[in-house]
Amino acid sequence: MYNLMQSVADVWLVWLVTILLLVWSSRRLLVNFRLANCRQFHRSEHGASYALPYVLTFPIFLLVMAVFIQSTLILMTKIGTVYSAHAASRAYIVWQPAAKDTEVLGVGFNYPQYKAKRAATMAMVPFASSNVQHRKSLYPLFPIVIGTGGDMLSSSASNLLTSVDRIAYQKTYQQILKDANENDEETTSSIILNKKRSVTKKFIENKYSYAAAATRVDVPNDMVAWNEDVEVTVKYRMPFLIPGTGRV
Repeated sequence: MYNLMQSVADVWLVWLVTILLLVWSSRRLLVNFRLANCRQFHRSEHGASYALPYVLTFPIFLLVMAVFIQSTLILMTKIGTVYSAHAASRAYIVWQPAAKDTEVLGVGFNYPQYKAKRAATMAMVPFASSNVQHRKSLYPLFPIVIGTGGDMLSSSASNLLTSVDRIAYQKTYQQILKDANENDEETTSSIILNKKRSVTKKFIENKYSYAAAATRVDVPNDMVAWNEDVEVTVKYRMPFLIPGTGRV
């Protein structure tokens, strides 16, 4: 429970307030609703004054609804980061005995940290944005830092590894969709594939690229004993998808 509240406690409060406002306003609307009033309103030509309160209050109701949707998306992404941290810690434990003096493009880096970063990225792909401008506004040069306590990958090496991982992820995704179609399974994924395969391919590429650029993973710098806890922190930068809600 603490992990679900960490860094988003205020978002949970906003989410609770908005859902209470929506329930309260919907209840008042249903309680005061009369079918005869609707018929009278449509017959009369003097109903402008009755419509004015609705015109004035509708933007407020719309803002509350937009904030509720945006806060829900944030909390869903928060749940994703909790699982992402779990996946990263599991990968770090498995790959911890691996050599740390591996080189990519002549640059040495911490291999267990890279595996943790890769696992966290894949876990965040379903929550990532597919808008290219979102990624470019965050990281124009696409630097992907692995860890903050020492070993880090250069931009060129990290871009290479991310491209390889992105292609592997996309091919796996496409194979799953292909198997679903061959087995005549009525799934959402098969519907997406049957409509526009090229769009689906680019869609997955963009989501993986954003997840790799927006996800930061902090892992222990030193080797952890077999009976010690491993603490992994995942930080994810999520764009606001609904305009105007960021102010709230």
